Amino acid sequence: MKQKIYSFIGMCILFAIFLFPTGVFAEKMVVIDPGHGGKFTGTCGYTKESGKDLCERDVNLSVGLKLREALKSSGIKVFMTRETDVGFASDSSDDLKARTNLSNGFVKGNNDNSIFISVHHNASPTSPYVKCYETYYYDFNNLDPMYPYDPLQVKYLNDSKRFAETIHPTVRNALGLIDRK
Repeated sequence: MKQKIYSFIGMCILFAIFLFPTGVFAEKMVVIDPGHGGKFTGTCGYTKESGKDLCERDVNLSVGLKLREALKSSGIKVFMTRETDVGFASDSSDDLKARTNLSNGFVKGNNDNSIFISVHHNASPTSPYVKCYETYYYDFNNLDPMYPYDPLQVKYLNDSKRFAETIHPTVRNALGLIDRK
């Protein structure tokens, strides 16, 4: 499993290098949001190795921190929405709004040179053997009312879709997972 995580991180570095030409790393920014945190655990499951529940918030944070280190060593300016197990608000909608505001604040005035990556790990309640990969991007035409609308992102709809469609097959192939689109 560690090898697959490192493969994922490596793929992200390759795409960062592909998307960010070498001479302009200092201008580029990545905001990494390790999803969930605090009382918002995300999906949890029991592991024999630890004898306790392993929750998505913890795995998301671990992968997010590793991704940050990999990208920082490439010279890209990296921001994290969280570096420890914290939440941002008492309900999930306000938590998402706070993450959005924090992320936008990191890159204010430099939106054209920044990428937002939210790390999540989903599970199937009916099968522990489901091993799929899926990528989401901001799609203004199919907004879920549960998630906050971000007017700053409307300008970047095509870029968001292009980035998702570029990185998705590479990461999926590197991890050898079933494609959930």
